[in-house]
Amino acid sequence: MVDKQMQPLQSVLDALDAGLIVLDRDRRIVQWNAWMASASGHAAADVLGEPLAKVFPGVVAGRLNAAIASALDSGVSSLLTHALHPLLFPLKTRSGRRLNMPIPTPCCASTSTPRARRSPR
Repeated sequence: MVDKQMQPLQSVLDALDAGLIVLDRDRRIVQWNAWMASASGHAAADVLGEPLAKVFPGVVAGRLNAAIASALDSGVSSLLTHALHPLLFPLKTRSGRRLNMPIPTPCCASTSTPRARRSPR
């Protein structure tokens, strides 16, 4: 259940025609949009607060794990696609077929503490 203050944000996230997963520093899911619920078969209510590795056991390894670690530890973003990483997440279309089209999966992090800005060169 989304609290009242988060309802407008959740409505925007649910309107996206792309999957969105937001993790906290402990790799627990804090945001999960409607697209992800449809493509993964996991409702937001079932995954919020759960570790990503529990929701997708065996998937959070290799390149995805490295991208998440880089985002959380250093704020470095990565772009992973199903085109290059077909087993990134076991997603399906609404008709139940395996989703094979390229899906951008940006991994990025923001912290609650501001980072020092680099001076322009």
